[in-house]
Amino acid sequence: SATVTLQLDGIFVGPASISNTASVSSSTYDSNAGNNVASATIPSQVANLAVRKSVDNVNADFGSTVTFTVIVDNNGPDAAGNVRVQDALPTGLTYVSHTASAGTYVPASGLWTVGAMPNTGTATLTITATVTGTAPAQNRATVSADQYDSDTSDNTAAADVVPRAANLRIAKGVSNPQPVDGEIITYTLTATNDGPSAATSATVSDALPAGLTFIDSSA
Repeated sequence: SATVTLQLDGIFVGPASISNTASVSSSTYDSNAGNNVASATIPSQVANLAVRKSVDNVNADFGSTVTFTVIVDNNGPDAAGNVRVQDALPTGLTYVSHTASAGTYVPASGLWTVGAMPNTGTATLTITATVTGTAPAQNRATVSADQYDSDTSDNTAAADVVPRAANLRIAKGVSNPQPVDGEIITYTLTATNDGPSAATSATVSDALPAGLTFIDSSA
């Protein structure tokens, strides 16, 4: 007897199951034709993955921290393997920490390797970052897996952060820079906010030095 082996490689594109049939024949009489046909079937593999994303503070102050929450759902009907989410922080947000309910997250690349997810399974990732820019920043997450996804419209989600930042400046003038003893002089202070956001709880401090006696003020 003699045996010859042939290996064929293909890419499964689903979603329907695939049956691959092979047959063998020869010009020589075959004493047992009943085993001349063999089949192998790949079952249907469909995993409808979806990703959701939110942030705890859209209008965060410059220098404060925000926390993003990323939720991945496997809506089935089959289990999903090698589930992964790409979620890299954009310019204007600096990584602080993270927690993942499954798998591992690498901040440098933004890759969250979730791994296997059963039908109806859910995994959650939270990322805390510092707001280091003043321009709006959008953080996007995209999910993928080895199985065919019947609906890719929900494979990407985003959350925006629009930082609040105020550029304050102050100018000061005096009515007479060379007064005589006993003369009343007036200081004028002008505070300006060049934006882009409104300034909250803004205060101006101006204590008179020795040699000046306070009379009154107006604002």
